[in-house]
Amino acid sequence: MAAAILSHVKRGVGCGNRNALFLRLKEECLRCRRTGEALSCITIDIDNLTDINDRFGHEIGNLVLKRVASAVRQRLRITDHLFRSGGDEFVVVATDCNGAAAHEMAEELQALVSQLRLASKQELVPTSITTGISSLEGDELKPDILLARSDADLRHARQNANS
Repeated sequence: MAAAILSHVKRGVGCGNRNALFLRLKEECLRCRRTGEALSCITIDIDNLTDINDRFGHEIGNLVLKRVASAVRQRLRITDHLFRSGGDEFVVVATDCNGAAAHEMAEELQALVSQLRLASKQELVPTSITTGISSLEGDELKPDILLARSDADLRHARQNANS
């Protein structure tokens, strides 16, 4: 299974792609159901990446993607996994991680990313993320449920930020 996941690594930001995400989630859900551990997903959206691309150019936008991925990887434990699920979205699969621990991790990730100091032509590039979290254990632990709830929580967080 590990070889299959490694074949789905995004070269640009150095993390797994959406296919690798689903493979890993399936594997971790099965493992956690056997062991009784909690499993969490943290969906990460880079705020205003389209605006960053438009204002500073795609080269800076790509640098933001790489730096965010690097900052997230610094916080993860060896048992956690990072995937790029879309243009400006990442997903962390956090093993043996309940809801409280996932919220703490998400807050730390937001703080790390907000400390990134990227500049373009002497102008600071605003870098922040919004996160959505879901944590499951037991019979409810299914990849599609975990991701759907994490995505819903992300949408809710975005709506709250915009109101």
